[in-house]
Amino acid sequence: MTQQHIHRGWGRWLLAAWVGVLAACGGGGGSSNSNGVPTVSAPQAEGLNVQAVRVGPGPVGAPRVANVLYTQVRVCAPNDASNCQIIDHVLVDTGSTGLRLLKSAVTPALQAALPGNNLYSCVQFLDGSYMWGPVVKADVSMGGDQLRNLTAGSLPIQLVINSTELPAPAGGCAGSSEDQAERSNDDVSKLGANGILGIGTDPQDCGNYCTIVQNNGRYYTDTPTVTGTTVALTEQVQQPVSRFASDNNGTLIELPSVPATGASVANGWLIFGIGTQSNNALGSATVFRFTDPSQYAQFFTAYGAKTGLQGFIDSGSNGLFFGSRSEPAFAFCPDGADPSPWYCPASTVSLAVTNRSLVIAGTTSAVDLPIANATALFSNTAAYAYSNLAGDIGRSDLFDFGLPFFYGRRIFTGMSMDGQAPYVAY
Repeated sequence: MTQQHIHRGWGRWLLAAWVGVLAACGGGGGSSNSNGVPTVSAPQAEGLNVQAVRVGPGPVGAPRVANVLYTQVRVCAPNDASNCQIIDHVLVDTGSTGLRLLKSAVTPALQAALPGNNLYSCVQFLDGSYMWGPVVKADVSMGGDQLRNLTAGSLPIQLVINSTELPAPAGGCAGSSEDQAERSNDDVSKLGANGILGIGTDPQDCGNYCTIVQNNGRYYTDTPTVTGTTVALTEQVQQPVSRFASDNNGTLIELPSVPATGASVANGWLIFGIGTQSNNALGSATVFRFTDPSQYAQFFTAYGAKTGLQGFIDSGSNGLFFGSRSEPAFAFCPDGADPSPWYCPASTVSLAVTNRSLVIAGTTSAVDLPIANATALFSNTAAYAYSNLAGDIGRSDLFDFGLPFFYGRRIFTGMSMDGQAPYVAY
């Protein structure tokens, strides 16, 4: 059976995110489920700026997906606490900006962000798929056990509509009409989640570019036909954390280590703010600042004879991705008509990688990344969390530190705001 990962890029422009549809596996020690595969949890995190995240089975109707980090969000109609819903299985993505929910998963009635002038958002992915739907406003809350402690009021978010709904997506978003339905990430069977919580480094999903360029490929109106439009920063889809009253300068994701053979479930924490409380201090983490949140590179990456790669950390990627089809880092797994995108070394190897700051001389970090045989990992269907799953990225100049990099680490994502340059740290 072919194990598939799908390359999806979103964010302000084209930060990479991947979703892999798998028959997944696991094994090992620790507490276990009925299949004998361990469940692992991060140490308890306390505070009203904390909420749970989880790697495990997806929502009803989703395919089996490995290494997808889920959380919940509380969505209310603006200024109406009686018209609320907690939405589960929302994918946590540090590589994108904004909350994007499947319309089919949302019950509160949410009004258009620009009444009388309907605004639509298009998000295109590197695999050719896309999301299309109106921009609406909602009170979005997170934090604590009840998801009520930190609120972004009247936040512009995207509701992703079915490809059969009107208005039809703009050609610049969806391409030809022949395969629009197939390429639209408009339900859980395609997305593997009820939506995306983009907590990347940029406060808006397009920034100044969309304030001055009408045909920006991101925003449209339907007055009366679908036409590209400029959008003020305040009306663009926003990074929700940036709109909190406190703990709003970034996020920390803390996940436990997982056994080499995988885990059935990995429970961790999403902590809001950086250096704002005792539970989110940077401590001894290595900080990599960069100049532009729209670029791929968060730091330079080197491994083996490869140097100067554009490295980035992205919780929306379900593997470690590097190398290309023409120049893979390891042998591909044998199954699949096209060369399998997963790597299958004969036995687990340790890849020595060095990350170097783009802007601060002398700031480096050396890490050893285990790379396992993906076919061996997929031999059991009980596990969802893997720290050693890797595949090619299709470009020789990129290195994607996806969710496997998060296990056993504290990963910070610092926002570009109030004159602060964006950064990641671990």
